Amino acid sequence: MSLVTAGNGLWYFRDRDYINHIYEIEELRYGSKNGQISINKTLGSVKTLASINKRNRGVISRALQEIQPNAVISDSVYIFGLPTSRNIPWIALNNTDMVYQAFNYYPSKPLSIWPQFYCIEMIDYLFHKLGPDVVISPCIDLSIPLSHKKFHRVEPIVRQGFEQRLKRKEKSRVVIMLSGSRFGSPVRLSNSEYPFQLDIIGRPAPTDWKVNEVIHYHGKVQDSLQLLRNADLAVVNGGFSAVSEVVCMGIPAVVVPVLRHAEQWVNAKSVDRLGIGTMAEESFIESAMLAAWDRLDDFNQSFDNLELQGRGAQQSADIIESVVS
Repeated sequence: MSLVTAGNGLWYFRDRDYINHIYEIEELRYGSKNGQISINKTLGSVKTLASINKRNRGVISRALQEIQPNAVISDSVYIFGLPTSRNIPWIALNNTDMVYQAFNYYPSKPLSIWPQFYCIEMIDYLFHKLGPDVVISPCIDLSIPLSHKKFHRVEPIVRQGFEQRLKRKEKSRVVIMLSGSRFGSPVRLSNSEYPFQLDIIGRPAPTDWKVNEVIHYHGKVQDSLQLLRNADLAVVNGGFSAVSEVVCMGIPAVVVPVLRHAEQWVNAKSVDRLGIGTMAEESFIESAMLAAWDRLDDFNQSFDNLELQGRGAQQSADIIESVVS
């Protein structure tokens, strides 16, 4: 397998023995203001984003020429025509169909997410409706209907080992695992003692930190599986990958959507609506974590009624195989 990726993808996939070759492309980033997503800044950088996309198109074109693949599977790549112009099946992994449907399906949407939805998520949705041959659309809330026959709903796709629900007899640990992107929520703790052990992934300990027996900082790690295996509650941002992993493992979650981000709000709302966790603003992470700890029995009961069985990867593989053959 060959891979075209950027940013954290380069960091995660380096030295993986199942990757034959990695082609590096540039990231397409949101514009920001005061550390938060800014749609105005994003729209103002369209010329820069177009230049990046042009350079990325050249890298992908070279990769297709050198590899001669039987199929292309893309995730957040926005370049029309390259695979199909070479008669290569193009299969996309993308959940904007779910975001598009859920945005209209869920009530009480905050006004702050509307600009990002209409300027980013809608464009993303239309691109995938028009571009790829097939779109695999993973979803946590399986009651959300499909919008078009091109989209195929599957359960969440997670890394091996994250697809099995774990049941723990004793409640003892919480994991805070917030996004490593520049919009990831900060971790600000006012206490040094909690009724549980606390593991913090993805954040270094503060420079003035005094080591204690309750709070453990782990920094940026590639394999968070063992830490999550020991968790009774997880605090995560609303990125779909992180939310999918804790849900498939059966870990109740406090989901903290990045401000002004429609997809992250939808993911958090899905967890809250299914009763397997709650959503919180980043300024109230600590209080939300403590409140959720007291509701673990309710969340775990809701997990017992959840239909997800960790089959997303197999369902996706079956779709890919049917398209290629």
